[in-house]
Formats: sequence, structure tokens, C-alpha cells
Amino acid sequence: MHLNILTTRSLIRIAAASAALALPSIQALGDPAPSSPDVAVRLDEMEVFSSPTSAQTQAITESNLNAIEPQSLISAQTINNQIAPTADYATIANIAPSIVNIETEGPGLSESKMLSMRGFQDGQFNVTYDGIPFGDANGQTHHTTSYFPAKVLGGEVIDRGPGTAADIGENTFGGTIGLLSKDPRTDQATVLTFSDGSWNTFLGNVEINTGILPKLDGASLVMTYQYMSSDGYRSFSYLQRNTYYLKYIQPIGRNTTVTVVANYNNIKFNNPGTVTQAQINEFGRNYGLDDNPFDPNDNYYPYNYQQKQADFEYIGIKSKFAGDFSLNDKAYTYYYNNDSHENSADPVLGGSVTKFPGTAYAGPAYVNDSDNTLPNTGEGQTKASGITNDDDPGGRIKVNAYRAFGNYLALVHGEDSSLEERFGVWTEYVRADRYAYLLDYSPAYATANPQDSETFGFIDTTNSKGSPYKPGYQWYMHVFNKTFQPYADFIWKPVKNLTIEAGVKDSNYTIDLEAPVNQGTEQPDFSNNTYTNWEPHLSANYAITPDWSVYAEVAKGIAYPIVTDEENVPQDPKDLAATGTSYNPGNLKEEQTLNYQVGTVFKTDRFNADADVYVIDIDNLVSSVTDPNDSTNSLYFQSKGAWMSGVEAEATYYVGGGLSAYVNGSLNRATYKTDAGVPSFNVASLGAFGANGVPNSTAALGAVFNRAGWFASIDAKYVGPFVVYSSALVNPDLGLYGQTSTGQPGGAPVPVQSAEDPGFWITDLAVGYAIKMPQGSMVHSIKIKLQLDNLLNRKVQVLSAVGATPATNAYNVLPTTNYFLTVSTEF
Repeated sequence: MHLNILTTRSLIRIAAASAALALPSIQALGDPAPSSPDVAVRLDEMEVFSSPTSAQTQAITESNLNAIEPQSLISAQTINNQIAPTADYATIANIAPSIVNIETEGPGLSESKMLSMRGFQDGQFNVTYDGIPFGDANGQTHHTTSYFPAKVLGGEVIDRGPGTAADIGENTFGGTIGLLSKDPRTDQATVLTFSDGSWNTFLGNVEINTGILPKLDGASLVMTYQYMSSDGYRSFSYLQRNTYYLKYIQPIGRNTTVTVVANYNNIKFNNPGTVTQAQINEFGRNYGLDDNPFDPNDNYYPYNYQQKQADFEYIGIKSKFAGDFSLNDKAYTYYYNNDSHENSADPVLGGSVTKFPGTAYAGPAYVNDSDNTLPNTGEGQTKASGITNDDDPGGRIKVNAYRAFGNYLALVHGEDSSLEERFGVWTEYVRADRYAYLLDYSPAYATANPQDSETFGFIDTTNSKGSPYKPGYQWYMHVFNKTFQPYADFIWKPVKNLTIEAGVKDSNYTIDLEAPVNQGTEQPDFSNNTYTNWEPHLSANYAITPDWSVYAEVAKGIAYPIVTDEENVPQDPKDLAATGTSYNPGNLKEEQTLNYQVGTVFKTDRFNADADVYVIDIDNLVSSVTDPNDSTNSLYFQSKGAWMSGVEAEATYYVGGGLSAYVNGSLNRATYKTDAGVPSFNVASLGAFGANGVPNSTAALGAVFNRAGWFASIDAKYVGPFVVYSSALVNPDLGLYGQTSTGQPGGAPVPVQSAEDPGFWITDLAVGYAIKMPQGSMVHSIKIKLQLDNLLNRKVQVLSAVGATPATNAYNVLPTTNYFLTVSTEF
């Protein structure tokens, strides 16, 4: 095991921040008995404590006694003390039961792969920020490195269920990962954090807190700037990101508070895909991209990278009025722009001068230094040699940009009374511009075709993959999404300790597509489709004792159809000629879940636990198949759905002396519904959102220690076995062995390949020391932490796709043991 923990560069970067350790009169913090009142010195960034330790303060995941559905709360203390500082929200969520997150470059150093909750894929559950849903305009999927790194989060709330009528969002289908913004501190402080880690990773974070400002009626402000860079675990996978964060809280009088939050991220990273077993065997586990411009697999890193800019802002007003009324309103906007250089390809595949495996070229001889090649690249041969070369690279630029404007208004009457009434409405408007065009990287092409110069390079208008409607473009689309969700929710307390909540939400979603070149079909499509649905909710919570409660829930969740479900040829003449009808995406219905859940929560200082049992009825899963009458067209349809069921639990036990042990886990099962007489079979992927499996179990176990300034944790995460099917599985209604080329009964039989991932364990370790300086010192506190992820150096590769042979199966490979050494100083 090779860690390179104490490199010269590491020592130089850490030395300045840690020099303050030599200051005299340093006092370590104490650890009072668990029964004493909480007198925590809660330095939000530092998390230096003089508070008691207990099962409740040390729980890495826990629920609330007033919960109405399964949930896991993750605190700022857990984020700061037990997780790498480079983490994103998916890294954090991975601690919870039934959550699976795959990261191939290290914690937070690449976009999450295969993020799922109970098997629901990203795009089938909400992600919210202070209660505001956000996501891509073409499917509500998410980009974990583009928003909200760990250092600007105040916690996470993971709800494994649709929530109440007041829980807004376009994808209550599978649940919600709720992100909480970091609040300003009450005291004035500046916190500097520096972290040095594996693969030349560096993070610098500056947080400035004004504290309470009496001259501004108690206002407070926190501002953060963060820089992060890394070479990544995989070859040629460099990343660089700048993050800016601000939160301002302004009281107005006694009953009103105005909150302003702003975030901005700018990131650039190289973007390798999955790897095959053959590539792993030949080039190593960390193979990603390469520096060979002649690579017939076109993994040359200068042609495979993404540049992204994202921002998120809101202004919130919370106010109380006479008559026991209160109002909470948030007006927001967010923006995302992705310029993705990808799918590099060469008209000449193969050639004799190659470093990596690829498709052999069988066409006419291609002569080096002809009019359309890369000259002087170092590996080209002379014309006299007669050796052919793979030296005319091309690629694609894909742009996905959108701006959202929205407002969430909530009005409450009788808060905490025997009958609380909640009414609200969420509205949102999104405009998205999506296009992709083909590039030729040859300098000779640029010289010969100056008229083809575009923003991202020289467009290849003659490439056969381009659209005849807009030469060189594979798609050119404008998408306008409109959401309108009013709701009513009632909380009734008929007797002591019993709370009943019932409500309904009226969900309305419109997709307005203006596509001169539609994605997939490369033909024009101008369509407008509106989808509506009711989302009812009923739950009850009963407090058996002050420390123990039980709850039950029945609730409906939905996921709207997405733009890609509308990638078809409208009024396709070939369909009309063959069948007399044409596919209409307006016939699609929302995917739906009906959730039945019961659970219990128990909380004391010694033992903190919760458990639940769930059954979910899923309807209208979207599938697609190539149009048998028109190979350029895709037909989307809805299968019967699936049944999901499971058991989940999490518990923390305080052993004593600052030590707690914890465990959480889940048993999950999902089977497709099938036609009468057709055997059901295990779900691999719920809809067209990736090739994830539904693991049959997850688990986490470990220990947390806090005493006399020392803190440590060891966390082991387990993901159980899951099955992956080949793309031949398009209509689960027909069963695993009844698939056809048309996706419907009577078509030509198509065999389905399958493989099972055996599951894996990953263990992480964190250990550190936090000290509070004497009052009056310039440096108020210091914290040092060493994080070791994949402590046991497990060689894990997670199955992503099934190939024709085991050697061509595709995998996401997890990093080997890696470290992050972090120093924070507070002034």
C-alpha cells in the first residue's frame, strides 16, 4: 500500500497552518459526562466541542421523534469530522441506509456515478436546497460537483418517501435528498482550511463570519471562497474548481427575517467513462484517459473534458402575523451551463501506430500529412514509409445550458396548535438551450474551411452523423418547462401524543419543445405537452413515551416524463404508412409510486435508533425501443411497473468515555410486474436512468470517538449484490426470456445478457485533534485531521454494463487507499 502521505509539497502546504501548534498555553477541550447540559462550543466550521458526548450527539445518521416517514439526518459535525473535505453531497449521503454512491476519482473529485436511493436512480428522487428543488431541465438529474461542496453545507436530510403535500418537487417518485445551507455564526471569526491529499489534491477554504451585528438589528453574514484541484485517481483526470458562497440573515422587527443566499461554482475536469475488463487487465485499474492523439479509442484527454458554471440564489422572507398566521416565501433562480467536449472520433479507426486497443481500420490506406491530418505530432510516419496512421481526430461539443426562475410560497395558520392548516404554491419557469455539433480538430481542415469556425472549434458539416436540417449538428433544441403546484396540508392533534397529517398537491408540468434538430432523430420537432396529477398524503405519528414514537404513512409520488421521452419523429410518415398511426408523447403518463410505510424512532443519550418497513407499488415505468418502421425513430411506452419492499434501520449506542458504536442497514427487494403467466424477475434499473442495479442490501457500521480534543471515526460501508441486464431488456412486461426486437409481443425474440455484481465493503478512517486557544489569543482554535479512505485497500470494480463477453463488461473502478491531511485555523 503506497500512500505518499508526507511528501515535501504536503509538508510545505501544511507547515504554515500548523505552526501555531507551537504556541504556549494551549488547552485541550474537556469531555463532560453525558448527563450534563449541552454547553458545546459549536464552532460550525471547526466543530471543536466542550459538549457532552452521547448516542444523540455522535449519531452519524438518525431520525426525528416526530418523523412521518423514514429519514436520515446527517449533521455538520459528521460532515466536518468524518468525511473528506473534498466531499460533495452524494459522498455525504452515502452514509445513510439504502443509499449507494460510486465515485471513481476520490471523494467529491468526480461527478457521482450510479447514485441511487432504494434503487431509485438520480432523476427519480428530488434534490432540494433549503427546500427548493433543482435539477437539469431535461430530466431533473444532477451534477454533484457543480453545486454545494461539503464546506458550505450545514447538514443533509434524506427522506425515503414522497413527503407531505408541502414537500414540493418534480420527482417525489423516490424520495428527497435535502441539502441545508450553512448558517452564519453568532460570533465574529475567520476560518482558514487547507487540505493536501492523494493524486496531487489540494483544497483551500476561507470562511468569514461577521457575527451578530447590533447596528444592523442583529444581522449576520457568512462568506466562503474555496479552491480545489486534483489530478484524480484515474489517468489524465485533472479537475479544478472555484466556489463562492454567501448567506446573509437580516431580522426586521420582532417577527420577520429576510435571508439571502448565493452560490457560484466554476469547474473544469477531464471526463473518462467506464472501462472494460480488457482495458483494466492491460492498462491498470486507474486507466481513464491518455496522452496519445492517435488512440483509436479516442481517449486523448485534450478532446475529453467539461467546463461548467453554475449558480444558485434565493431571497427568503419568514414572517409572523396577528391571528396566528405565518408566511414563508422564497424567490429563487439557478443556472447551469455545461460545455462538454466528448465522443472524440476519427474517420480512420486503427492504423499501425497505436498505444491502446481499438477497432482495426480496414478501409483504404490513409497517408500521413495529407490535407486533412494532424502534422508534426511525433508519431506520424513519412509518406514514403507507406505506414497508415490514425491522425485525423474529430469530436463533439455538447452544450446544456438553462436558467430557472421560481417561487415557493407557504402560508400557515395555527402552527403547533391542535389544528394546523398549511396552504402554498410552487411555481417555476425554466428555459434550456441544448445543442451538439461535430468538430474536426485538424489544423489543415481549419485552414481549408475558415467559414466553419464556431465557438468551440471548426464544425464538421460533412460528417455523416450530422443532421441534414442543420449540417454538422446532432441536435439543436430549446426547451421551456413550466411547473405549477398548489397544495393544502392539515395537521390535526385529536388527543395527546397523536398527530395526524393529511394533504394533497395538484401537480402540473408542461414541456414546450422547440427543436429544429431534435436529439436522437435529428429531425424537427415542435411540440407542447402538459402532464397533471394529484399527490395525496396521509400519515400519523404517536408518541408512546417522550423517547419513543411510531408512525405510519400512505403517500403517492410521481416523476414527470422528460424531454428525452419526446425524442421521436412527430407524425412519422413511415409509421403512418405501416400502421396508420403515429407515436404521440402526449399519451405518456407520469411514473407513479404508492408508498406504504411504518416505522419507529427511539432516542435517549445512551441508545438512539429507528427502523422502518416499506412496500412500494410502482406504475408506468418508461421504456423505449427503436421504431420497427423507422430506424431513426425511438418509440417510448410504459410498462406495468414493479414492486419494491424492504426493511431499514439505524442505531447508535454510547459505550462511554467519548466512544459510540453505530450500525445502519437495509434489506431491499424489487421485482418487475409482468404479463399474466410470465414469471417476475429482479429489477436492475427503474426506467431509462442508467444501468444501476438495486442492491439486495446495504449496511454501515463503525465507531465514533470524541474526548479531550481528540476525535476519530471508522466507517465501513457495504453495498450488496445486484444484477445488471443488457440493453436488449426494453419491456419488462414480457419477462426476462420473452424480450423482442419491437418491445411488444410478436416481435423477433432477442436474448438478454445478464451479470451480477457481488457487492463490496469500503472502510474509511478519520482521526484528528482540535484545540481551543486561551481567550485573547489571535488564533482562537486549531484542528488537524487525517482522513484515510478505502483504508483496507480493497480492489473494487462496480459492474455498470453487460457486454457480449465478460471481457467487454463495463465497470466503474473505485480508487485504492487515499489520504487527506487537513488543517483548520480560526481567527
